[in-house]
Amino acid sequence: MSTDPVMRFVHASDLHLEQPPYGMADVPEHWREKLVEAPYQAATRVFDLAAEHSVDLVVLAGDVVDWRAAGPRGSWFLVEQFRRLADLDIPVYWAGGGVDPPDRWPDGLALPDNVHRFAAGRVEEHICRRRGKAVARIAGTSRHKARAVRAHEFHPDPDGLLTIAVAHGTADEEPLRARQIHYWALGGQHSATTLFAGKHVAHWSGSPQARQPLETGPHGCTLVEVDPEGRPQTKFLPTDVLRWQCESLTIDDSTDRDLFELLLHDKLQTLLAGDKEMRFLVSFSIHGRGPLLRALRREGLDQAVLKSLRETFGQGPGRAWSVSITAEPPAAFPESWYEEETFLGDFLRGVRAWQAAAEPIDLSPMLGGGESGAAGASTQVETLRHVTLLDDPHARRKILDQVVSLGVDVLGGKEKGA
Repeated sequence: MSTDPVMRFVHASDLHLEQPPYGMADVPEHWREKLVEAPYQAATRVFDLAAEHSVDLVVLAGDVVDWRAAGPRGSWFLVEQFRRLADLDIPVYWAGGGVDPPDRWPDGLALPDNVHRFAAGRVEEHICRRRGKAVARIAGTSRHKARAVRAHEFHPDPDGLLTIAVAHGTADEEPLRARQIHYWALGGQHSATTLFAGKHVAHWSGSPQARQPLETGPHGCTLVEVDPEGRPQTKFLPTDVLRWQCESLTIDDSTDRDLFELLLHDKLQTLLAGDKEMRFLVSFSIHGRGPLLRALRREGLDQAVLKSLRETFGQGPGRAWSVSITAEPPAAFPESWYEEETFLGDFLRGVRAWQAAAEPIDLSPMLGGGESGAAGASTQVETLRHVTLLDDPHARRKILDQVVSLGVDVLGGKEKGA
């Protein structure tokens, strides 16, 4: 029996053409263009791969572009890519997410006929045909108000035709699995994640290009091949042109500056040797104990070492820009410090209350600007507000741990801290 796929398609989402990578305090002039161009270059690779693999269709599961923030370039770029696919007779099925609802597309710019945009608030269905034969039913909806995917609104094809559901948002396994749909093409997560696999699959393809230091490792799109038994098989296809990397290093009392820099150089050389084309944005996480750790945290040694690394690996044709060196706090501070009737004790008790709570931390009031502003400036402000909402549990915990460590250093003096 043949095991060749009966059909294949590319699943991509969260292209966010309007949003270059962020999260660096210092951006050198010769890296700025690379950052601005990264979302477009990664997106181009998505469409290149669709053509290279001769797919039957392309699925876009939301947050492709906020054209108001991207300007004319974002919408024209997409139209050009869609026309490329039209010349190859490849249809595109696009479900809008939070930033790209169908009604925001520029009125004066028509999409090519091969692009099918799903309406918001209801599920629409299309039949994809190859040489006149129906090969798949595509059911999709653009995100309306709820963040959660409304699984009960999707139905498998009554005649058993391959069914692909397209939606943007959060989802739980049981409601999606119960629908018996062959493949859920999901958007809304920037890292590729499979909710379940087997005869039926639910999968977030992730973003083609990572945007911030927490989004480490390869990013790309997903090639889906359906076997003769109707089982979807997924394959990750990398598309990123800038890759965030977090490198950990443990030091002790015997580690001096020379050895420390040598260890960091070794890590960067190994990273670059493993991929001779990729450009890396590297954050270093330093653990352990000893005077060097205290010097990194309190005495500005981290900035001096960063300068050296950037000069060696990040200038000119250099492919690794060192973003930060973080001396990680210890796992716990003495409980007695929390019980002190001092500024430090008050501070630690206040941060502990935030650590115990589950709600996001909204830093956007620090941006200023009031409740409203001119329409031209509001998009940029809203993007910043999105960035400053700490709703990711890992990021929230990490930042609060850093806050505790900084507070101990500032309020506790040299006699306290690791």
